[in-house]
Amino acid sequence: MTDRTVIVTGSSSGIGLDVARAFVERGDNVVVNGRDATKLARAAERLGSLAAGGPDRVASVPGNIGDETTVEALVKVALERFGRVDVLVNNAGTFATKPFLDVTEADIDTFV
Repeated sequence: MTDRTVIVTGSSSGIGLDVARAFVERGDNVVVNGRDATKLARAAERLGSLAAGGPDRVASVPGNIGDETTVEALVKVALERFGRVDVLVNNAGTFATKPFLDVTEADIDTFV
C-alpha cells in the first residue's frame, strides 16, 4: 500500500513520534495525537517539514485517547483531511509511578 492514512496515538514524542516519522517519510498521510497540545504542535510541525508532500500531509488532534471525544475527533480529522483511515497505531500509554500495592481501582481505570 502507498499513500495510506495513518493515525498514531501518543505521537508527540518517543516511539510514537518515530513511528509517525517513518510513515511520513514513506509518503503517507499521518494524524498525530498527544495530550500536551504544545508538544504535539511542535511534533506535527517537525513531521510536516519531513513530509514528501509537505506539511499538508500531517494533521494533529490533541487530547487524551481515553476520552471518547478525542477518539471521535481523530477519525473525523482523518476523514475530512484525507478521506480515509487505513492504519491505526495505538501507541498511547499511561503508567503509575507508585508501588504496585499502592495502585487503586481508580488508577487501574485510567490504564484502560
